[in-house]
Amino acid sequence: NVHMGPQNNTRGFWKHFYAGEFDYALEQLKYVLWVFPNHPVALHMLGVMAKKMGTTTIPIAYYEKAIRLFPDVPYTHAQYGAYFVDTGDVVQGMMELRKALDLDPNLVQARAWLARANAEIGVSTKR
Repeated sequence: NVHMGPQNNTRGFWKHFYAGEFDYALEQLKYVLWVFPNHPVALHMLGVMAKKMGTTTIPIAYYEKAIRLFPDVPYTHAQYGAYFVDTGDVVQGMMELRKALDLDPNLVQARAWLARANAEIGVSTKR
């Protein structure tokens, strides 16, 4: 895949990302998410890019679209929740992480991200 291939790809997103050409890298991600709205790496990197560019709202519409089109994919809810937690909206993040765990109670990554969210608000997860 030219747009989101391996990290040593000499074209597409990674080339622009590593060169600090964030506007071009962002356009590559938007294209990937237009074609594959639920692409987990593109969604994650969109969050990374948004933080680097100083605007954390960019990924929200893309996560919302992915969830609207694929509502039963627990990892997308988990990623979205982790993104919210990472950008300071811990309550919204925890809601998405719980949705992920409702869909798949064994999703280890969602459990880890939820534990991190609980730690941020001072709730112990030990029983």
